[in-house]
Amino acid sequence: MPLAFASSRVRFAYIGDYQEELTLEELWRMLRPALWPALLLALVVALFAYYFSARNPRVYRAVAKVLVVEDTGGRGLAGFSDRIPVLDPEAYREVARAHDLLAPLGLDDSDRGLKIRVVKGRRSSVLVLSVDGPNPSRAAEHANAWAEALVAWDNARARRHFERAEASLKARLAVVDQELARSAGSSDQTEALLRLKADLLRDLDMVRALKVSARGNLQVLEAAQPPLLPVAPRPKLVAALTGVLGFFLVVFLFFLRQALDPRLRSSEEAARLTELPVLVEFPRVPPGAGRTLSKEAANYLRAGLDRALAGPSPKVVVVTSAEEGAGKSSVALALARTYARTGRPVLLIDADLRRPVLDEELAAPGEPGLVSVIGDPDVPFEPHRVQPFLDFLPAGGTPENPSELLTEHWRTFLARVLDLGRYEVIVVDSPRFFPWPTPWWWFPMLPGPFWWPPKGERISVTCRLPTTF
Repeated sequence: MPLAFASSRVRFAYIGDYQEELTLEELWRMLRPALWPALLLALVVALFAYYFSARNPRVYRAVAKVLVVEDTGGRGLAGFSDRIPVLDPEAYREVARAHDLLAPLGLDDSDRGLKIRVVKGRRSSVLVLSVDGPNPSRAAEHANAWAEALVAWDNARARRHFERAEASLKARLAVVDQELARSAGSSDQTEALLRLKADLLRDLDMVRALKVSARGNLQVLEAAQPPLLPVAPRPKLVAALTGVLGFFLVVFLFFLRQALDPRLRSSEEAARLTELPVLVEFPRVPPGAGRTLSKEAANYLRAGLDRALAGPSPKVVVVTSAEEGAGKSSVALALARTYARTGRPVLLIDADLRRPVLDEELAAPGEPGLVSVIGDPDVPFEPHRVQPFLDFLPAGGTPENPSELLTEHWRTFLARVLDLGRYEVIVVDSPRFFPWPTPWWWFPMLPGPFWWPPKGERISVTCRLPTTF
């Protein structure tokens, strides 16, 4: 996501679309929050899938195999081959699915339980006929009947082949007999016709013999046997596949949510995206504790900031947040108070012009406030003293255009406050980091750190090194 940050000099830097190779450690850190929900959902979905799949009726599959023998090209017989030509395996597939072939068997060509597969080889092919049904014995009977019907159809095709050869030979014999009747006076012609008639009668006898024993190019290679195990349902396989899909679906939705959610979730992510060091981390303020932070945590935060901001005063600290209710105002107030307890003059500014809350917490009057002071130099700068060494400037209202107001006048106002020389530390409670772009105008103008409480159980503070105006 495009992000801006403040560099070690007074300038505005830009980070483009962040692209970095993801390591296995980072991937595991991202995936770990979704691991247990994904496993739990996968287990629940797998159990449901197993239960409902096991309730489905069982389906058994019987398989019969038919061999397609190639034409060996036997000797010619009166212009006819002694073997019928073999059909393409795909043609046999269409014949096997034909209604005229299946109807006498009590099968329906539209039944999805009837399947045929062709296994092609170099010299022959195999037709695999499978029949699905709830009864294994009945399924095997149907598969065998189907295979035998297909073989019988091809045998009938062979007989028709020789019947055509027989009819042709009979027609030729009739022509020869007519020629013999007209050639009674020519001995040579009569002798030739008698030899031709003898050959035709011999061929006719052979064709008749072949017709009786005619067989096609198909033969049953393997008869179907009643199956012992069902092919469906397969509850274990369904449960395994459903569980795996459920797991990856949760992981996908998790990464999709991470990609669409602009909030920061760890101090490492804040440091990586802003290129600023993380100074301190401390537990989030528990709900219902009010805008209080333990003195130990506040002192720890102040000590970390002092190490990062070693140098001349004044120091400007901006506190912002990535989400509503993260506790940025609480930390800003605690930080200002802990600096005041050290005897340093501190100014606390409530610059959250969208939802100001510090004026109510400190019971301070709303005027004069930041809204009236920031854009008019003639309005006197008179912050309220809330405790020794701590002055407070309230927001003074919620204008319609807080972003434009702060962007246009903040630099001049901050220079005006610094010129007074009255404060060593200035703490600013800024608007939320998201979804509004308001806080980006702070970065080119700040000589100190800003606090960034990400989503989670701990709070982080990142820092920019001091600069001069």
